Amino acid sequence: MLLLVVATCASASVKLTDYTVAPAEGRVGDVFTLSLQLDGMTTQIREIRALIDENDVLSSWTQIGRPEVRVRDEGRKTAEAILRLQALQPGRLHLPPVEITADSGATTFTVFTLDAEIPVSSTLTAADEEVTSARIALLEVIPRWVFWLLYGLVGAIVGGLAAAIAFALVRWWRRTHAPQPKTLDEWALDQLQALETADLLERKRFKEFYTSLSDVIREYMGRLFEFDAMELTSSELLDRVADKPLDDEVRTDLTKLLEESDLVKFAKYVPEIAECRRSLDRARRIIRRTAPLLKPPEGENSRREEA
Repeated sequence: MLLLVVATCASASVKLTDYTVAPAEGRVGDVFTLSLQLDGMTTQIREIRALIDENDVLSSWTQIGRPEVRVRDEGRKTAEAILRLQALQPGRLHLPPVEITADSGATTFTVFTLDAEIPVSSTLTAADEEVTSARIALLEVIPRWVFWLLYGLVGAIVGGLAAAIAFALVRWWRRTHAPQPKTLDEWALDQLQALETADLLERKRFKEFYTSLSDVIREYMGRLFEFDAMELTSSELLDRVADKPLDDEVRTDLTKLLEESDLVKFAKYVPEIAECRRSLDRARRIIRRTAPLLKPPEGENSRREEA
């Protein structure tokens, strides 16, 4: 299709003689080639561009590639410029103006093409085209800040959901990977191990050693049989466990351990380190032999206590 157009020019010796668009019509997505011819050129074209706002979401056209310029010299220079535009919407679309800027010596001139229409058909069915037209009309009516507000709200909702999911996952991980609480016998054995590594025996702090040792056993027996053993004398403690299901070895070890502790704490008896270690072993035997009492009879809830 040949379109003769008026050109704005600062030099009368330069004319836009031909403006051709091919094909003359097409469909959405087709690429249209614009060919422009200028006669009377005395220098190279500086710039040629279609006046399209590429940031406009409602634009009907987009430029494909870079413009091409060809110059012929047939006594009078002729320049041919080629642009390629892709149609984005159906309808009778106005081609965007094309601006050509060139220099002739010290003179700069600019040429603009006039408007032209190209019929562009849709690639959609009639029903789809109605929906698309409605969407386009809606976009033209609704201010753009509304869309930015909606995008922000959607982003906030998605971010909130992601944060909630992450929080739930962290809580689940902490709950499933948290260390299990120690049972009463495990707690007591740990206390004895800490007492053994406290270097009290090497520093001959025997009273402090036996005080801590008897306190561990007192607390263990009190929690095992559910009574306060810390304020009882040794004889009172033995009386309280007289009717408890303890075997003879445990009763013997418990009696000896309490007697040894009283001798060191109250009679100022100075034991040998070997005696202290035997007392520590005696305490461990008491705990290990009474640990089965923490397991419930079949059909009852567990009596194993958490330290």
